[in-house]
Amino acid sequence: MRLTTTLTAALLVAAVSACAVGGSEPEASPEAEDTCALLSSDEVVALAGEDLGDPEPGDAAGLPTCRWGSPEGIGVQVIDVPVAEWVANLDPVLDEAERSDLADDPATAAKLEEARDLIASEEVDDVEGCELFGLFLEIQGLAPGQTRTVNVIPSTESPEAVTAQTCGDGRFSSVLIQGSAVTGSDDEIQRVDDALDAVLAAAE
Repeated sequence: MRLTTTLTAALLVAAVSACAVGGSEPEASPEAEDTCALLSSDEVVALAGEDLGDPEPGDAAGLPTCRWGSPEGIGVQVIDVPVAEWVANLDPVLDEAERSDLADDPATAAKLEEARDLIASEEVDDVEGCELFGLFLEIQGLAPGQTRTVNVIPSTESPEAVTAQTCGDGRFSSVLIQGSAVTGSDDEIQRVDDALDAVLAAAE
């Protein structure tokens, strides 16, 4: 498990948090319905520490999601999509990164330009998509070749959400817990990471 709390961590989840628990959305897609089967009710309770009721499938920002609970207390969101769908949501993330202090660093600016060129090619295959995910992790300061991260957003001092994300076998997967009850504790971080393991196992 790799924990990061930097600005780039927030940028990495921007495309996901646009779909955050509690927003309005169109009718759920079949893919979103399938996503709701990736965590059992017991696994949601283990993650959130309480029963959050029935899952709510939905589509937002182009990604099928499943949600439980409410950000007014505690909410959980799961995404499991082909990496190409995740890549298709990255332009606003790169826009924000390029406007931030990140772009002042020449090495980071070069990585952002590499990511922009890859997306602009419109020919991102499964391997390249997960390489792009890894590139964002490098911008966070992780070593090349990493495929998984856990982030406290915006920081462990002022936690609003915890998310675990990974990319592999052509799929982007994410578990997000957010709300006023989020603590950012080590135990909560581990529970989010464990929930991502459960999602990956169920998706096989």
